[in-house]
Amino acid sequence: MDNRNTSLSSSFSTADCARVCVLHGICMYRTETMERLSTLPGHNCDYLSKGYWNLRYISEDNFEWCKGYQEFKPLITKYVGKNDRVLILGCGNSSLGAEMFSDGFQNIINIDFSEVVIEKMTKRYPQMQWFCKDMRTLEGDADLGQFDVIIEKGTLDVLFVKDKSPWEASPTTKHDMKRTTDSIYSLLRPGGRFVSVTFTQPHFRLKYYQHEEYKWKINYETFGEGFHYFFYVATRECP
Repeated sequence: MDNRNTSLSSSFSTADCARVCVLHGICMYRTETMERLSTLPGHNCDYLSKGYWNLRYISEDNFEWCKGYQEFKPLITKYVGKNDRVLILGCGNSSLGAEMFSDGFQNIINIDFSEVVIEKMTKRYPQMQWFCKDMRTLEGDADLGQFDVIIEKGTLDVLFVKDKSPWEASPTTKHDMKRTTDSIYSLLRPGGRFVSVTFTQPHFRLKYYQHEEYKWKINYETFGEGFHYFFYVATRECP
């Protein structure tokens, strides 16, 4: 762990139950309430394991990566219309979809690769649609159709947990990211927006969204006090 990450982790006491995970050059940690020790993986790579998430979701009811909906609600209302068809990737047990639904965004589909959390969330919020699917294999998915908006909040960050350096991702990570962005692009309608909420700075993240075959325009905004989060928006061009 380099000096930047060491100095940050040392600011948390043992009593805080701090968990610092190095993900793509930045420390991923929960600023509102630190993770319970019972949910911590034995290794960062476990965040890629469906088995880890299935086990975790059996006992965990809610967890929010990258702040909760209220923290970036003004940005959601800026880029998402109430009548838009919305897909949330890697929904987990976050209340993002439910809070958006309560605010009038009532055409929302949620997906996650954990069958445990999809079953639980389907029972908890039956007014929305829930599907057990892997975001890396959605390209041309006929079951889902196309969307006006696709949202991910901290989900893509997980793909980088096995990498040792933020400056150069492994071939596997690059492949998984490309499969995911290919899926996202294929499911976006012309004029549709891909929204990515993350702690990862532009110099690390933008290169994974910028491919010659993707005809979209990307901008980003920030939110949060002290520790800033990034709100990327990629708008697919109309033919």
